[in-house]
Amino acid sequence: MYSDHFSTKISHFIGRDINTRIFQIGTIQTQEPSRHKCILDDDILQGDKIIKITGGFTHLAMLTQTGKVYMMGENDCNKMGLPIDATEKSVLTPTLVPMNDTLGNPVFVSDIAAGYHHSMFLVKVNNGRKNFAVWGCGSNNHREISSMEGHNIEPTLLREFNDKNIVKIRCGYYSTILITDNGKVIVMGMNAPTEQELRHGLQNEFIVEAAAGYSYHMFITREGKVYAHGDNSTLQTGVTDGNRQLTLLQPLLDKRIISASASYNHTVFITGRSHLLKTHHYQIKDDYELFTTGDCGYGRLGREGYESKLGIGRVTSALATERVTTASAGGYHTIVSTEKGEVFGFGHSSFGQIGSNTLNAYGPNKINYKTFSDDEKMVYIIQAVATGWGSFLLEHSGKGKFLRSYSINQKLFAQCKMSNSYVDIEINTLS
Repeated sequence: MYSDHFSTKISHFIGRDINTRIFQIGTIQTQEPSRHKCILDDDILQGDKIIKITGGFTHLAMLTQTGKVYMMGENDCNKMGLPIDATEKSVLTPTLVPMNDTLGNPVFVSDIAAGYHHSMFLVKVNNGRKNFAVWGCGSNNHREISSMEGHNIEPTLLREFNDKNIVKIRCGYYSTILITDNGKVIVMGMNAPTEQELRHGLQNEFIVEAAAGYSYHMFITREGKVYAHGDNSTLQTGVTDGNRQLTLLQPLLDKRIISASASYNHTVFITGRSHLLKTHHYQIKDDYELFTTGDCGYGRLGREGYESKLGIGRVTSALATERVTTASAGGYHTIVSTEKGEVFGFGHSSFGQIGSNTLNAYGPNKINYKTFSDDEKMVYIIQAVATGWGSFLLEHSGKGKFLRSYSINQKLFAQCKMSNSYVDIEINTLS
C-alpha cells in the first residue's frame, strides 16, 4: 500500500555475502510502547536474506531471498495470516508466516503487498512454466482478496492464472492490483475499475507499475505515462477537473514517471529519464525528481503552502538538487531516499517517523541515517517504506555486503552518536 517500488540495484546484491538485520525504531501501532532495537537478524533468518519490505497501515511484511515471508504488527482481521490465538491481535516481533501447498510443502513467494486489513502474496507454481498463483489473507469485505465472502484466517490459494503470467502484486487500503507480463492489469476491491473500463481506458497501453490508496488507483505505462481512477476529493489522483473515471494525467505528460506510492489521500511520484522537446530535437535528461499531490495537511506533500489540498507539483527546497530513487507515502508523512544515499522525511512526526523533533515538517527534513552504519562501509538504500506511523529503510552496506531494514526515530540518532557503536544500539531499548 505504502511502497512497493524498490531500486533495481537490489539485483546486484542478491547472492553475495549478505547479512540481514531489521530494526524497529518507534512503534508500528499507536497503542504499543515505543521500542528501538534490532528485531530480526541472521540468528532468526539462518542465512536467508531480506530482499523486500512492504507496509500496511499497522503491519509490516518482509520477503526473503528464498521465498519466505515474515510479518509483524497488528493482526486484526487476521491480515498477517499467523496462527495465533484470537485474543492475541498484535505480534511485536517478525514472525514466519506458514505457507504450504496441499502436500504440506513450503511454497515460494515471489512478491508481497499489504493493504489496510489484508495481505497478498504471489506464489510460484512448480509446473515447469512461469505461472504464478495468488494467495491472500485478512479481510475480504470489499472483495479485495477474492470474489468469495468472509475472511481468510491463513494465507489461502485464491486463484491460479494458467492463461496469465502475473508478475507483480500491489495493494491499496481495500483493493488489490495484479500486473501481468504483457502489461495488463486485474483490479479487485473497493472502487475498482471494471474490466470494461480498463480495457477501454488503457487500450494499447502496457502497464509496468501501479499504486493504490484509500479509494483510488494509479497505473504507470511503459512510456512513463500515468492513468488515475477513483476518489479525487483532495486531488490525490492529480486529476485537475475532479474526474473520477480512468483518466490520463496531463500535468505529468512531459515527464516519465517510473514509480508511484499512494496513501489515504496523498500520492508521490518519481520521474525517470525524460524526453524534453527543445529547439526541434529531443534532449534526454535524467530527472529523478519527486512530485506530490493531494491533502497537504501536516506538511505531508513536502511543499510550501497551507492550503487543504494541492495539485501535482515538484518537491524542491532540500531536494532541489537531489536525485530521488525511492519514495513512500505514509499515513500522514512521506519518506524518500536519494541516489547519494541520503534520506529525507516530511509531514507528521508524532512518533519520530521523519527523524524530526518537531510535530510537523512542511519541507524535507534530512535524516542522518548513516549514523547506523560503519564508517568504512559503502551504503546503498534499496527501499524506503512509510507505514501509518513509522518509516523503514532497506539498506545494503559495504565490505560485508549485507542488507538492513530499520525505521527512523530521532532518539536513536542521539543514542548512536553517544555510544559510537552499531552493536550497542541493537541491544538498547529506549523508552
